[in-house]
Amino acid sequence: MSNFKFVAGGLANKIKEWEKITSDPWILSTVLGYKIEFEDIPIQFNIPVPINFNKKQTDFIDQEVLDLLDKNAISESKFESNQFISNIFIVKKKNGKFRPVINLMSFISPLQNGNFRCGSILNQKKFLLC
Repeated sequence: MSNFKFVAGGLANKIKEWEKITSDPWILSTVLGYKIEFEDIPIQFNIPVPINFNKKQTDFIDQEVLDLLDKNAISESKFESNQFISNIFIVKKKNGKFRPVINLMSFISPLQNGNFRCGSILNQKKFLLC
């Protein structure tokens, strides 16, 4: 196995390669970092009630967060007056392992495109190939 370490955002480091295969401004700007478009700035009226997890579940979530921090997929934040808080929960997969899920239901409602959906990587690949 290689010593390759995944780091989120690495796609932007290859912008010169992308410019060789497309001049589409939307694609190039998305490679550099996609910005979610809102009709209105989302306002959170209610902070979600925290979910109680058992020790095994808490350890799993803590490790997942550490892994995402290590990959630079997320970053630690400080309190901001316009912050939006979402719960994380876990779903048991068919193989018995868990998968973390961020509950974005109240966050996605103010999006411009009412059909926003977080799909699987297979859906993303299909979309990119069309």
